[in-house]
Amino acid sequence: MRIAALTGVVAGSLAVAAHAEPVPGWAIGTWVGKVSFTEGAKDDPNRVLMINDKGECWFGFSSSRGVAQQPDCVIGKDSVSFGTGAGSSYVLKLNGQKLDGTAQYVKASRSYRISLNKQ
Repeated sequence: MRIAALTGVVAGSLAVAAHAEPVPGWAIGTWVGKVSFTEGAKDDPNRVLMINDKGECWFGFSSSRGVAQQPDCVIGKDSVSFGTGAGSSYVLKLNGQKLDGTAQYVKASRSYRISLNKQ
């Protein structure tokens, strides 16, 4: 019982320490782009990813539909990944001044390319 309690305390401390790492400067800001299936679409808006200096992420549409906070956002030394409430997941890697990667849409059972440019 005591070991389990100590393990929980240590694990909790490690989680706090890992989350306390500084957010890489390249990640902070607003990123805008499109998912590959939207190329040329007339009414499909740009996607927008916003990351603040606390490592909090918001993702959604740049139209009036807006963005929503993504609580499971993980920012690495050269990557960003997160899932949405709709069950989609995004894995992006820094490529020069862009974030390139994949968008996995669970409902469509497909992956699409996504590319975002820093604004």
